[in-house]
Amino acid sequence: MVSLCCAVIGMLKARALLALLAAAIALALAAPLAASSLSVTVGTDRRSYRRGDTVLISGAVSWGGGAPTAVLVSITVRNPEGAVVFSKTVQPSASGNFSVSVAVGEGWLLGRYLVDAVAYASSETDSATAYFYVREPSAIRLVVPER
Repeated sequence: MVSLCCAVIGMLKARALLALLAAAIALALAAPLAASSLSVTVGTDRRSYRRGDTVLISGAVSWGGGAPTAVLVSITVRNPEGAVVFSKTVQPSASGNFSVSVAVGEGWLLGRYLVDAVAYASSETDSATAYFYVREPSAIRLVVPER
C-alpha cells in the first residue's frame, strides 16, 4: 500500500512539473510576439507625379525605448516592376520626423511605385508602406487661327 501511495504521489509531482514546464514554454514563445514599442509611418506629399517632379517622402518614428535619434529608417522606392529606383537610410530628428526628396527621372516607368520605410532600433524593427503613381504628362494643344 505504501508503494502504491508513493507511486501516486510521484505521478502527481510529474504532472505538476509537466504543467509548469508547459506554462514556461508558452511564456517563452509568447515573449517575441509582444507588441513592439517601435513604430514608423511613411507617406508622400502627393498621390501622383509626372516625370521631372519631386516626390517628398516623409514620416515619423516613435520608440518607447529611447530617443528617436537612436533609430535608423531605411527608405526604399520600387518601380512597377519591383526594381529599386531609390534607397537611402536616414536618421529622424529629435521629434521623430524624417523626410527625403526624390526626383522622378525621365526614364521612370509609368505606374504605381512602392515606398517602404523600415525602422531599426536596438533589436526592434517596424515597417510602413506608401504608394504613389507616375503618370503621363498632361498634353495641352493650342491651336491659334491664322489671320
